[in-house]
Amino acid sequence: MVDQVIKLEDTSKMMEEWDKYLAEKSGFLLVIFTGTMDADGSSWCPDCVVAKPKIKEVVEAVAGKVKVIVASVTRNEWRGNADHPYKKHGVFHVTGVPTMVLFEEENEMARAQNLDDFANEDLLNMFKEAAA
Repeated sequence: MVDQVIKLEDTSKMMEEWDKYLAEKSGFLLVIFTGTMDADGSSWCPDCVVAKPKIKEVVEAVAGKVKVIVASVTRNEWRGNADHPYKKHGVFHVTGVPTMVLFEEENEMARAQNLDDFANEDLLNMFKEAAA
């Protein structure tokens, strides 16, 4: 499988990766939609900062077994933009960042989309166990 995390800040490149994943039918895909980080590690998205340790924990658990894409958005492109492709996409349906979704092809297997979800160990274990 894939031994790296693909980090994308370009929405069109994310859509290309999604199409490529569907064409390959290559097992599980973990997509993390998050706010961009500055060079010093800070983010415009306070919830993303809070969820980051749990996201890292999941990514480390699935490393090498699941394709992982981190799709970052800037505050300007995200806030107040109801037409953002991640919000309008027929499968992603992202309502806020951070959002972490595990797919098996086009089927959603697990989703964490608010801070309660990122604190839910049972839910996070669903992400981790998909790679087992």
